[in-house]
Amino acid sequence: MQIRPGSIADIPFFLHQESREAFQGCIQSWSHAKHANSLIDPDKRYLIAEDEESIKVGYAIFSEFTSPHHALYLQRLVVAEPGRGVGRRFFTALLDMAFGEWEKHRLWLHVFPDNQRARNFYLRYGFQEEGLHRDAVLMNGRFHSWISMALLAPEWHGAERRDSTLPEA
Repeated sequence: MQIRPGSIADIPFFLHQESREAFQGCIQSWSHAKHANSLIDPDKRYLIAEDEESIKVGYAIFSEFTSPHHALYLQRLVVAEPGRGVGRRFFTALLDMAFGEWEKHRLWLHVFPDNQRARNFYLRYGFQEEGLHRDAVLMNGRFHSWISMALLAPEWHGAERRDSTLPEA
């Protein structure tokens, strides 16, 4: 797997993934313009996962990259075909980047309470559920709550990481 920065040319991939029936209620859909603006925002980073044939298999969006608190927000993690191990490899690499190369202290995210698959995935990596944000987002005409989850650098660096015990995504 290769990981590279996202670009304007990747926006059709983002839009296609976000519009998939399987992801409705799990991730928010953005417009082409929102992705284009986010790609040039110095506070955000888009990363694309590609397989050995350079086929896009997932993407991640990080926000608050310039936070003076060394905290990073994983705004989006999408894997084109969950359940094949791509998400596990991609996410492990992202955590290594966040806590290694980027020297962040805290990585946090939001997950919808009824997305048990995602909650379990993050819990297996050591993320802690920190709180419920009631009716935090309006999506598809109704309000949805979010659960905040976070992982700290010492928890990641101190974890016994065995790929065989980490979840599929």
